[in-house]
Amino acid sequence: MNNLPARAFLLMLTVILSAAIEAETPEDDDEAVELERMVVTARRAEDQALEVPASVSVIEADTLRRATQGLALDEALARVPGVFAQNRYNFAQDIRVSLRGFGARSPFGIRGVRLVLDGLPETLADGQSQVDMIDPMFLERVEVIRGPAGALYGNASGGLLSLGVRTGEPDGALELDQRFGAHGMRRTGVSTGGQDGPWNWFAGVSRTELDGYREHSESRRSHLTGRVHHEAGANSFRLLVDYVDAPGTRDPGSLTAGEVEQDRRQARSAAVDLDAGQSAEQGRLGLVYTRQLGGDQELEVRGFQTRRWFENRLPFEAGGAVEFDRVFTGAGFQYSRTDTLAGRTNRLTAGLDLEDQRDDRQRFDNLSGQKGERVFDQKEQARVAGLFVRNDLDVTSRWDISLGLRHDRVRFSIDDRFIEDGDQSGARNFSEFNYFAGTSFALAPDHRVFANHGTSFETPTFTEFANPDGTGGFNPGIAPEQARSLEAGFRGRIGEDFSYELVGYSIRVEDELLPFEPEAGGRDFFRNAGQTRRRGGELSLDWQFAGQASLYVALSAGRYRFADFTDGEGRDLGGNHIPGLPGRHGFAELAWGRGTPFMVAVNLQAQGSLYADDANQVSVPGHAVINARVARQWQVGDWRIEPFVGVNNLADRDYNSNIRINTERFVFDGPNVPAPFEPAPGRNWHAGVNLRLTAF
Repeated sequence: MNNLPARAFLLMLTVILSAAIEAETPEDDDEAVELERMVVTARRAEDQALEVPASVSVIEADTLRRATQGLALDEALARVPGVFAQNRYNFAQDIRVSLRGFGARSPFGIRGVRLVLDGLPETLADGQSQVDMIDPMFLERVEVIRGPAGALYGNASGGLLSLGVRTGEPDGALELDQRFGAHGMRRTGVSTGGQDGPWNWFAGVSRTELDGYREHSESRRSHLTGRVHHEAGANSFRLLVDYVDAPGTRDPGSLTAGEVEQDRRQARSAAVDLDAGQSAEQGRLGLVYTRQLGGDQELEVRGFQTRRWFENRLPFEAGGAVEFDRVFTGAGFQYSRTDTLAGRTNRLTAGLDLEDQRDDRQRFDNLSGQKGERVFDQKEQARVAGLFVRNDLDVTSRWDISLGLRHDRVRFSIDDRFIEDGDQSGARNFSEFNYFAGTSFALAPDHRVFANHGTSFETPTFTEFANPDGTGGFNPGIAPEQARSLEAGFRGRIGEDFSYELVGYSIRVEDELLPFEPEAGGRDFFRNAGQTRRRGGELSLDWQFAGQASLYVALSAGRYRFADFTDGEGRDLGGNHIPGLPGRHGFAELAWGRGTPFMVAVNLQAQGSLYADDANQVSVPGHAVINARVARQWQVGDWRIEPFVGVNNLADRDYNSNIRINTERFVFDGPNVPAPFEPAPGRNWHAGVNLRLTAF
């Protein structure tokens, strides 16, 4: 079954509507008081989660940190319906996050999903995001908006990840965290924070090391995170500091099916011979100023600068060594006010985002891991000016509407300094309008139906703009992708112990960006598909049983197809599945003692089969993996001591942690062989202890 049957949707809708009807319905419209307590901030303002006219998920601190492996965000994101995350074990490629099918194409980093950390963008002006500067153990909260975020945030098609770093506790706390695991996993973290009058602060440092399940997959990474917040009357200031040093992260590459059968733990031979991998160092300084203007008005001004130095060795010789020095600077202004319109509450938010990205990029031949002759040298600049406005009106005490509009001007320019093959300097300019219109209606105090329609766009990044003819400058045959989305759903809670969300969506995309290899085993380039279609449904349930037991379920089913696409070989691929996306995937966790001193949890992560190529000739089977974790806390004076242990892949299943799209291996004496597979570890363990001193 690759899709959720219509009758299953109807059955779930019937159950939910029956529960809503059976709930007490107020006789007077003004008595429909919402009991939902969760607040989301990802939509550039505080919203009650129940009332948001869009699909939204929130992951709290306990889920992010308690007894987890702590290597990457995919541990937490597996709980979000519609999100498909891969690649926990290859830090040279970063985790690959797909949201309703957007982002699956990315050979490295995150595409198609807007990433925000404490209100400042982690997504660059050209649309690419990295998460290597984020240590999951220092996060307090993750919010996910699934669907069109273009009307508020600009350059992204799939949605938004909004991450929040921990803040200091009123009585102060010092935390020491040590984790070990299979395949040489070691993580040491120290964090502290507190509150002193108008000052709140948090600081954390960590070191993570991983020898790796596969050959040539070692990783070393150090993080520093700092936050200082000061409130003085109507004014508040927030200083943000982040730094990561990740030297010598190695890439084992992808394997053919025959190589996987021979030895799952081996690396691609070219990856070893050419020392494939990367080194990165990045730092960011940000400042956010907020002023309460009175009369429920607020002004926020923010600014930041990110510096990144990056070196990448790819597993091919010609131009296989890449270096760049990046400066990413931005500023933002946002005004919001809450008043009344025709006697009803009205909230207006408007603002301006300004971003400037400058990359000094060079490529050299990769000679057995050493830099050879320079073959590429250009300066790249991306500038964004985005103006947005959002308005939320409570039409009645049960009915809300939300409207958003954004205009982006994006300019890409290249100064080609390698003129041996001609001067390829040039510029590309884009002007994009996107909108969002949504509504939410209370069927009963704790049950709502919502719907929305919106558009979004996504420009190629500088990497995706690369010219397949091997010269610098822009690929003249590539354009931004445009998406149009329609969504409807139900959410609510029954009593204090059961909550749910059920959503259906349909998305049409023009000029979807897809990777391809002009030469087998060589560099990835990109092209546009004519048109694609996405249709699917998502269900999440959170059930707190009597006692301390709980069950959480997140299910996703979709149909992701090319509607109109002829590839570079002239093949009509209309009707084919978009590669890299399973038709269904899900997560279920049964836990006991969540939020109490003793906790045990067992979860199941499952996905259906998928294809690794546009032509749908390479099929990757589905799999199901069982994981478990146990933790116990003891309080000794002011110290809280929590040892824990976890086991991943309890049944020791063979599966792939990542699939590379449209990747082939060149063969001298035969046809090229598909090589998309990155095998995941078998049964593996992690353990550690968390020590926490309060009121110090």
